[in-house]
Amino acid sequence: MRRKTHRHDLYDVNLYFLVLSCLRKCGKGIYTHGNLLKAVAGRGQRHAMAAAERCEALKASLHENRLRLRSCEQAARRNKLRLEHGGLSVTAVKRVLAVYMLSSWDLATAEEAARHLSTLPPADVNFPSKTLVRQLFLDIDLDDLLCMHDEANMAWARALTFARAFLGEQEVWRWVHAQNLANGVAPCAAEVFSRFESCNACKIPSGRPHKRTVNKWVARWRARWAVRRGRLRPIGQINPEDLQQKACKL
Repeated sequence: MRRKTHRHDLYDVNLYFLVLSCLRKCGKGIYTHGNLLKAVAGRGQRHAMAAAERCEALKASLHENRLRLRSCEQAARRNKLRLEHGGLSVTAVKRVLAVYMLSSWDLATAEEAARHLSTLPPADVNFPSKTLVRQLFLDIDLDDLLCMHDEANMAWARALTFARAFLGEQEVWRWVHAQNLANGVAPCAAEVFSRFESCNACKIPSGRPHKRTVNKWVARWRARWAVRRGRLRPIGQINPEDLQQKACKL
């Protein structure tokens, strides 16, 4: 009995002979039916592997985009909170409160610390003020604030270290300012650093540091407190006794 030929069988046969003729024209030699099937299967496997690699690459790219989107959302929330707090981050808020406590609740000193730590320009309407410092103190949780007195609490350790250094630098600035205005003298770098070490607010081991270390610290201190080197202009003739008296005050 003769088998009935279907249309898809004719398509399969035509495709087989078309592939075989193309291989012959390309100089690939004569392929048997089994070798041709192996070649077609190998090519399909390579396509499948390439598709799987592209799929994995797309999955990795999608995962990276999700991480970036999450990071951008977190940064947006931090920036919004920072603008509400006068350009202060969460770490900066703790540092301001630590300065507020160690300065015996001196509002002006805490305001100065907030202005040093703020990322906003001074002309901004949200630039830190005394009202902001009061609000920060009222908004913080009482239990979290009491942890500041615990020396073993690492959450406030860096904030307290910053507060001690800030109060020491502020005392040095006031001392240099008084020497400039009251005595008309400008202390050298070694005297400024020695004054910083002698402050009660900072806990730096005493000793004689290297000159390069002193100069680096004084340079950073001048940059933080907007102190520049200058020369005082003499006004008239100064009595030698007055000069000697001013020198003795140092």
